[in-house]
Order: sequence, then C-alpha cells, then structure tokens
Amino acid sequence: MYPIEKYYTSILLINYGEIKMLNIKQLNKIESRIIEIEKFLDNNKDYNKFDSNKLFNERSELEFKRNKYKANKMSKSYPIWNQDQACIYKSDKSYGVKERGEVNIKVGTSRTYSFDFVKHKTTKKEITKDILEYHFYVDDVLVKRSQFNKKTKEFKFLSIN
Repeated sequence: MYPIEKYYTSILLINYGEIKMLNIKQLNKIESRIIEIEKFLDNNKDYNKFDSNKLFNERSELEFKRNKYKANKMSKSYPIWNQDQACIYKSDKSYGVKERGEVNIKVGTSRTYSFDFVKHKTTKKEITKDILEYHFYVDDVLVKRSQFNKKTKEFKFLSIN
C-alpha cells in the first residue's frame, strides 16, 4: 500500500444520506482529494503496482458526492443558477436569477484602466404553462437555446435559427 492510500483510508467520508450537510471545508477536502488522486494516477501509469481500482472507485465516489452536493445547492426558487469559480476564491460562488442574468467582463490593470471585454447573459421565457425556454447570449449573439418541460421533466437543447 502506498503512503497516499494509507493516509486517506483513515479519512471518514460523509455517507450519502448526509450529502446536503457538506460544508465548505468538507467540500474543499473532497476537491483536494480528487486532485491528489488524479495527480497520483497521472504520475503512476503502471496500475499493476498498486490497487488502482480502489483509487478509481474512491475518485468516482468523491466526484459523485461533490456533484450531488453542487446539484442540491441550486435553489428551487431560481430557474437560472450561476456558479462562478475564480482563483481568488477557495470555493465557487453562486447565485440565482429569476428571469435574466447579465455579466459584463472587463479586463485591464486597475479600476481606472478597465475595458469591456465580453458580455454574456442568460434569459428565461415561458412559452406555455409547462414549457420554459432558456437562451444564452455572448455579446448579444444567441449561442445556445434549450427548453424544459415542467410536466414531463424533459430538458433538451434546440437549434439556433
């Protein structure tokens, strides 16, 4: 058993029933472990020298927990949910939007020397009582469309006309 396996076999992971209860510290620990496993697997391509299945399974379970937690974070009262990640944050920042969200990205060296770089927005439109349509624009050009049927719970992407 490699040292990396010994160290992390002692970590108590949260069971599936408590997935909603993850705090930022626990989520960061899961993220760090996923990265550590991926680096270890990348550096050790001869999977016969160690229990690779154990590491692959652990990574899958951690990714499942992380993704399930992030999916549960979306508030039911917001049909559009934005998750932002940046190098200055320890974890992602997120917020909900009811009808329309717009982000203007500026680049430069300071507040004084900032320049418009790109704008993106997401909109929601009620087509019928049960069908919602979402549009995503970059610099006011439609780049993605989708529909969600509230009755059948079907989500599909649409072509851009």
